[in-house]
Amino acid sequence: QARTSSLSLTIVSVVNLPKVDTFGKCDAYCTLTWQGEMYKTNVIPNSYDAIWNKEFLLPFGNDQEIPQDLLLEIFDDNKIGKPKYIGEVCISRNELGSLIDS
Repeated sequence: QARTSSLSLTIVSVVNLPKVDTFGKCDAYCTLTWQGEMYKTNVIPNSYDAIWNKEFLLPFGNDQEIPQDLLLEIFDDNKIGKPKYIGEVCISRNELGSLIDS
């Protein structure tokens, strides 16, 4: 029987977000993409420094290998129109694996 493990990941915060709207500050949220699934924090309205402290449990097949890279993206939510992309970070599977091993 295949063993299932999970990676606990907490999205803590982001600081010094850029001004992306004509009026008001940023309405930031973070998405993370893991094994084809997208996870999302709540929106922190009207701030250049968003604090989420949101924990996600990310499943993977066994406790020996991380299957893929982890992509985190920051967006500015908009009431009208599409969210605006702000930035991203990709954590490689090797980096994730070294965090788990330590």
